[in-house]
Amino acid sequence: HMESMRHKQGRVDSEERERLSTGGFVEREMRYTKEIRSLEEGLQRTVADKEQLTKEIALLTGELKRLNDESAMAVRESVAFQEAAHSQEEQLRQELRDIMTEKRGLQDQLAVSKKDLEMLGQENTRLRVHVKSFQRDVSEILSMYSATSE
Repeated sequence: HMESMRHKQGRVDSEERERLSTGGFVEREMRYTKEIRSLEEGLQRTVADKEQLTKEIALLTGELKRLNDESAMAVRESVAFQEAAHSQEEQLRQELRDIMTEKRGLQDQLAVSKKDLEMLGQENTRLRVHVKSFQRDVSEILSMYSATSE
């Protein structure tokens, strides 16, 4: 009978250990299932975030390309404008040099013309004096000729 009691006690102890073991297993399984569900939800959020970030990267990459293209075009336009401005500046400088050369030539011509005018004025004055002297001489000759013919 003792043996039967021990055997019964062993069975009860064994059932208790199995129940505790099974309870621990069920508890761990529920905890693991909960962790797996939580990890799956996190993974789904991560995948959704990755898709959203991929879209944002594509948009920003497109925007960056557009801005780079605009920047490159602005640089090309600026270089072309600077080249045109430099060319125009050189052309204007050449025109200014030509005008200054022409001005000097005209100033020289004006000085020669003024000198010629001054000389003509002096010649004119000399000729007027000479004409007056000639007219006086003619008048004297005519008056002497008319006095002798009377």
